[in-house]
Amino acid sequence: MDHTGDFVHLRPPGGGREWECPAASLQVTTLRAYLRAHVSEVNNRRRLV
Repeated sequence: MDHTGDFVHLRPPGGGREWECPAASLQVTTLRAYLRAHVSEVNNRRRLV
């Protein structure tokens, strides 16, 4: 979303509460890692239903 000094302001893709994270803690993700996390999230939601 934005940055202030050494911090990055983040928000979930679907909206929600914003939080701060040190910019040094962030890293670029690979498509493979992104898809793995997304599939895991979808699978977890199915278990809750």
